[in-house]
Amino acid sequence: MKILILITLILFAASLIRAQTFAAEVVKVLDGDTIQIKHADGNLDRVRLVGLDAPEVAHNSKQKPQPFGVECQKMLFDFVSGQTVSIVGGARDLHGRILARVITGDGADVNLKILQNGCGWIYYPQNIPPAVRASYQTAFDAARAARAGLFANPKAVAPSAWRPARAKAKRRAAKAKK
Repeated sequence: MKILILITLILFAASLIRAQTFAAEVVKVLDGDTIQIKHADGNLDRVRLVGLDAPEVAHNSKQKPQPFGVECQKMLFDFVSGQTVSIVGGARDLHGRILARVITGDGADVNLKILQNGCGWIYYPQNIPPAVRASYQTAFDAARAARAGLFANPKAVAPSAWRPARAKAKRRAAKAKK
């Protein structure tokens, strides 16, 4: 009986987090893992490519981009700019972005292509189906082994480690000016 209740709860929870799929036009590429889309009704939204974390770009003139950030942003731009794509997701992150897989009109998984080309680290793997997560992990491992993209630099640093280091350097610089 306990097993039946557990299975029922798991199925119920899975139904709550079921991914939504909708078409949208890509109007802007914000960085290597975030795009801005226009819904059919004309509303704009930001989409964070789930499953990966690409190097950071400079979002203002005072910031310095992470190495390979601009190249990864251009790669994403080349894959999706101006296209109508399918957005497969539904949950939002703390910044209000839709966490999603982005699929092009020819059926290509953009998130997977970014990883295959060495433009990101695995990130948010718990938010994607196990089969997709496995394909993303395989792509990431292969890109890293082949030293593709940013992995040509043996000292490449994941954005999750680079952001705190950048913040720490800013604090040190500000302290030195005092």
